[in-house]
Amino acid sequence: QKSAETRLVVECCRNDLLRQMLPVLAAGLEMCQKSLESYLEGKRQKFPRFFFTSDPVLLKILSQGSDPETIQDDFEKLFDAISRVTFNRVDRKKIMQIKSVAGNAQEVVELQAPVMAQGNIEDWLLALEIEMQRSVRRECRHCALDTGGVLSEK
Repeated sequence: QKSAETRLVVECCRNDLLRQMLPVLAAGLEMCQKSLESYLEGKRQKFPRFFFTSDPVLLKILSQGSDPETIQDDFEKLFDAISRVTFNRVDRKKIMQIKSVAGNAQEVVELQAPVMAQGNIEDWLLALEIEMQRSVRRECRHCALDTGGVLSEK
């Protein structure tokens, strides 16, 4: 209440209680920041693509990880070629496709096996990364076989 009545900050802070509390509060804040940095570092060690995101973006992703559809806009920050993912219509935690959008062009890759977006977000994102690599490899093999057939027909 005294601070509301006092117009000058310096006068308000001349209170002995405030002088004693501010260093303690600052030390507590520093401890919280170090704990948060340690927590984020642990998450980055589990899923290295998190190293490419800022702390605020990573906190947002981690806080919304239990609802995978809310991080659709963040896939581009984690993966070069994934703009969005498509979830199963019935089971909204099952990722069926990955999409890449560049200008007007859109590319969709059907995953070989669906990825369940449940549990720790770094775990299912790692599973998505592995499945993306397998599925793109499969598509490349199919394209190579198709191209081989076209070339042998000439």
